[in-house]
Amino acid sequence: MTTLHQTTEHKEQLLPVAHRGDAMLTRVATPVTDPQSADIQELIRDMFYTMRIENGCGLAAPQVRKNVRVITMAVDGTRYTMINPEITKRSSRLVTFDESCLSIPSTTLRIIRNENVTVRYHDHNGIIRIIDAHGFLSVVCQHEIDHLDGILMTQRHAEQQALRAQYNID
Repeated sequence: MTTLHQTTEHKEQLLPVAHRGDAMLTRVATPVTDPQSADIQELIRDMFYTMRIENGCGLAAPQVRKNVRVITMAVDGTRYTMINPEITKRSSRLVTFDESCLSIPSTTLRIIRNENVTVRYHDHNGIIRIIDAHGFLSVVCQHEIDHLDGILMTQRHAEQQALRAQYNID
């Protein structure tokens, strides 16, 4: 006689990515009150899975139609989960980077960002962390935190028109 065992283990799910024009992308996301809740932990797993399948290096919860302040990133072989991230310090030195976004397929825009940022956040265990992000990691942090604040890279690009002209960028 064979006994079947059922498991309640979570199977990763591919989440639909919201695209430009979706109102969710223009909202300011709500802070997470319990980083270790089952819903948030499931969302984090599904966001990493979705990010990997969609070939992204960062994903913010509003991009998968979840109105919470959660970011997942995979940069230089390291995975980051940032819950309620806030930039506490920005370098005065600026860099330009050709950015793309899962919510705006087939579009690349040169965006001006701070070269370095310090970000305070809760990790997936609810522990407060502080990271000094440099270079590409800094750019990804700023891009994803913009999503949490309802800002798309197209808006950031439009806001920077005068600055790009001043420095002859583009």
